[in-house]
Amino acid sequence: MSERGAGFGPFLLGLGLGAVLGFLFAPEPGEASRTKLSRKLRGLRDLAAEKAASWATCSTPGGRRG
Repeated sequence: MSERGAGFGPFLLGLGLGAVLGFLFAPEPGEASRTKLSRKLRGLRDLAAEKAASWATCSTPGGRRG
């Protein structure tokens, strides 16, 4: 494994822990936090679906984009 790939897992772990701690200590009520989180996750899901569709239409049978 390369050095670049070795740091990605701990980065994601830190990102997740930071998000959890941020929500735990947020100054707004839980319902507002859940609503905001739900909206953001839906947006990320939609963005991921758009990117996947874009990559699928750009790829050729040989696996090259173009």
